Amino acid sequence: MKFSIDKDRLNDTLTAVAAIIPQRSTLPILSTLLLELEGNRLRITATDLDVYVVTDVEADGSEDGVVTVPGRRFFEIVKELPSEQLSLVTDANQTTLTCGRRTYRFLGMTATDFPAIPTSLSGTGVELPVAALLRGLQHTTFAVSTDEARPNLQGALVQISADGLRLVASDSHRLVRYDFPGLTGEPLKAIVPLKTLQLLLRNLASSDGVAVLELAGNYIACSYDNTRVYSRILEGPFPDYEKVIPSDNTNVFTLDREEGIRALRRVSVLSHSQTHQVRLSVEKGALSIATNTPEVGDAVETIDIDYEGEQIDIGFNAVYLLEVLRHIASPNIVIRLGGSTHAGLLTPESIDGDESYLCLVMPLRLYSHT
Repeated sequence: MKFSIDKDRLNDTLTAVAAIIPQRSTLPILSTLLLELEGNRLRITATDLDVYVVTDVEADGSEDGVVTVPGRRFFEIVKELPSEQLSLVTDANQTTLTCGRRTYRFLGMTATDFPAIPTSLSGTGVELPVAALLRGLQHTTFAVSTDEARPNLQGALVQISADGLRLVASDSHRLVRYDFPGLTGEPLKAIVPLKTLQLLLRNLASSDGVAVLELAGNYIACSYDNTRVYSRILEGPFPDYEKVIPSDNTNVFTLDREEGIRALRRVSVLSHSQTHQVRLSVEKGALSIATNTPEVGDAVETIDIDYEGEQIDIGFNAVYLLEVLRHIASPNIVIRLGGSTHAGLLTPESIDGDESYLCLVMPLRLYSHT
């Protein structure tokens, strides 16, 4: 195999795949990248067996071939090279990289040992704007559970139906739901692992085109630009999240997002180090945020709000509440409360287009010292 390629172009391509290379593995071949040259198309593949990332980039090819290179070392060297033309030549399992007066030789492994992608696509995927998928991931990924005892919550539910795209994530303390309407195509429903969601979050940030989602066996594929990500899906079922979303939260007020975040951050400094509990007291025209921790101290801040409903006292974990507030990209947030034992619902006062975004935060039992 022999080709030349612009350093920056190769580096951008490697950035899209290198994150999936395992730090440690019992299979040494997984530490490599598979390079395949056909004409002027260079294809680079990385996998940890749960996720496969395949991306194509244009190169000036002279001789077709297939080779593996030690993934992280190859990426680190390319990243540090100056922005010049690179030349790569392979001989059996050895690859020589040349950049001006700099030469590097990499010893790879037998290319036929590299794991093949264990599925094929039918070409009946659903197209959607990358921007919509990216916003959905940004709004939901933070709430995915890391609790190994609940593997069906260690990913986000990705669902496409006649109503459009829906993403749902929950760690049992919070639940978030993002909807983007107006899609057409084959229905799709899968629990996508957190690792895959985070990979897509990084890679889609530099794309502004169209993505295609498609199910293939126990894998889901996401194609965008010149890249395709295959991910094993998690076994379900995903919990019936609609049952935990209250329909009778009739006490409604609007909170200035930045003012609420600043007040919560200050008050939570004196909250309990394990529960992070704060008390929200809502009454006519005012929201009070308070905490009282024995041997630490107490704090209270009051914010003016437009509210005419009944008085409510409710406890929340300040960490969870703050994270939800930070992920609602709206100057004002609509908060709906039902009572001290009802989950709180938060939605943006305004959002782009026909999208919708709902966040749920479970309450904490209030203790007399809070």
